[in-house]
Amino acid sequence: MRVKAIAISGMLIAAVLLTACGGGAQVQCTDEWGCATFKQGEKIKIAYVGPMTGDYSAFGIDISRGAQLAMQANPYVQGWEVELLL
Repeated sequence: MRVKAIAISGMLIAAVLLTACGGGAQVQCTDEWGCATFKQGEKIKIAYVGPMTGDYSAFGIDISRGAQLAMQANPYVQGWEVELLL
């Protein structure tokens, strides 16, 4: 019984290691809107479109300023440089 448990444990460990070292296969995009791909070192640009004039300009200005503050505090997201376009 002990030999059987050791053999099963060994096979599970081998399976996990082989799966983790899976040869760098591409990730499959399953999102209905599509997926963005970025090359290493490429900057991610995020645009903001909102009301900057008129009756609702206070909301748009607050949102854009909040986004600017967030970008100043966190210019990198998970290792990627992010640029905000206003």
